[in-house]
Amino acid sequence: MYETRDLKLMQDMLYQYEYLVQRPYLHELFCLPMCPPPSCYEPIQLLKLENISETSSFSRFAYILNALAGLGKTIAFIISSNCGQQSFYIGIKDQCNFALSLLQNGILQTFTNSRFCCIENPSTFLDDLLNPNKYSNLASSLVTLNESYDSIFLSDFTQLVGTHSDYVAFFLAEPINRSDIYDTRKELYEIYDVLSYFSQSNYTYYKSESRTTAHANATSSTNTSGQSVTNTCGQNNTESHSGYVNISASTPLSLLHRSSHSSVSTTQNSNGVVTTSTTTTTPTPTPQNTSSSTPKNINATVVINKGTSSSCGTNHSEANAQNCSEAKGNTSTRTNTSNNTFYQALSFSRPNKCLQEAVTFLNTAIARYNTLSSNTTFHFSTYFFSPCDEVSLRAAYSYVGLAQSSYSLSPNVVNCMASNHPDYANLYKYLRSFTHPDFLLPHTNLPTHLATPLITKELINSFYLPIT
Repeated sequence: MYETRDLKLMQDMLYQYEYLVQRPYLHELFCLPMCPPPSCYEPIQLLKLENISETSSFSRFAYILNALAGLGKTIAFIISSNCGQQSFYIGIKDQCNFALSLLQNGILQTFTNSRFCCIENPSTFLDDLLNPNKYSNLASSLVTLNESYDSIFLSDFTQLVGTHSDYVAFFLAEPINRSDIYDTRKELYEIYDVLSYFSQSNYTYYKSESRTTAHANATSSTNTSGQSVTNTCGQNNTESHSGYVNISASTPLSLLHRSSHSSVSTTQNSNGVVTTSTTTTTPTPTPQNTSSSTPKNINATVVINKGTSSSCGTNHSEANAQNCSEAKGNTSTRTNTSNNTFYQALSFSRPNKCLQEAVTFLNTAIARYNTLSSNTTFHFSTYFFSPCDEVSLRAAYSYVGLAQSSYSLSPNVVNCMASNHPDYANLYKYLRSFTHPDFLLPHTNLPTHLATPLITKELINSFYLPIT
């Protein structure tokens, strides 16, 4: 069998599928080289939440988050637990007071009787809070939050981690440009089209043989003013063989084996010429032994023909002449012809299980990006650091477990980085600037975020904690 499709194209699309959907590198992201952190920081506005009252209209706070995302403002929510005392902060990356005023009014309108205060020098405060020398370990969690509203989500989180454990939980959400979502969705469509084309292969093998034999004898006698006798004997044999191989893609499974039947017919014309012929035919497949499915796929077909033909003929003539006044003529011709045709056809399909599973998951990923394209979206990630390695790790896994993700475009991932890691201090520089760290992917040097895309309804669950 011959493969006419572009296998390199399939391999390239598989790599793109793993890069955009599976993202296996997320499990070992801290083993990849990190891009240099920002050399200068944009101004940070930070509020300390002293009291956030209960409300039944917390979902309306999503309108504030959408407005901030429309302004391109990165949002961070921070929990600091030190010596049994918990503090809560919310901040934005903003060069003016317009976005800060929007955030303040949104909190007051959503949570009545709320109290908060502005941090006077946010840069100094963050340098002290996010000091790598204070913490021996950092863990990050990537999870898609359940968009259903749950008012006790972070309350359960703080109880699981423990109010007497020293740690900092840093939740960072950076707006995504809508054009980036459209570009990624377009790539997913292209990958889907190619992998669907390769997900099943159909093969057809066809062989045909044809043999034709002709034998003719002719005798004629003519006497005019003499005598002339001519004897002619001749034989002509012809054989031909033909066959082809047909390969096409993504058709239903079918297996055909056709046998031939021969029939013989003899005819005689008005001149006394007798003709005999033998013909081999193959019955037409019935609906019971054929497959009727017709999947909608792109097909590629190659037809390879090969054939042989041979012919052999002999003729002999003998003439005798003798003058005679008698005129007499007689002609006799006898022709025998035999024609035999035989062919076989075998068709079968071979699925590719790996590609079929990839196509199924691509359907889900495309549906996910359709949702992202019609909503305000953020790149979201969580970071937990503590003087105790056990606390930061427990906090990261507790957060993943409580999120109760009903769907994740990427796998739920926890990564840990020790203080002796060469990029440990650089990661804190990223966080102090309210920026997700970027890592370089192997073999491509393409940067990737330590983040997962969320819509506002999914993000808002991580920002709610009733404080009384």
